Amino acid sequence: VRVDAYHEALSTLIGPDDVVADLGTGSGVLALLAARRARLVHAIEHGPIIEEAMRVGAANGITNVEFHRLNSRSFAPPGAVDVIVHE
Repeated sequence: VRVDAYHEALSTLIGPDDVVADLGTGSGVLALLAARRARLVHAIEHGPIIEEAMRVGAANGITNVEFHRLNSRSFAPPGAVDVIVHE
C-alpha cells in the first residue's frame, strides 16, 4: 500500500523532462519508480545499501539513474533539480 501510494504520487508529480533527487535512496525503490517518468534521477545514499540499488537498476535496464554514494548534505547537483524525493 505504501509503495503504491508513492508510485501514484511520483507518477502525478514527475514529468518526462524533470530531474529528480532522491535523498537517502536506501534500496532505491523510489528512485527506480521515479526513473519511469523522469529524464534523470540522482539517487543519493551514504550507506552500502546503494550497491544493491545499483544492481537492481542495472538488472532492470534502468539507465537514467545516477547513483551517488555520499551524504545528501554533501550532494551538489550539476544543474537544477525539479523534484526532491525523501521518505
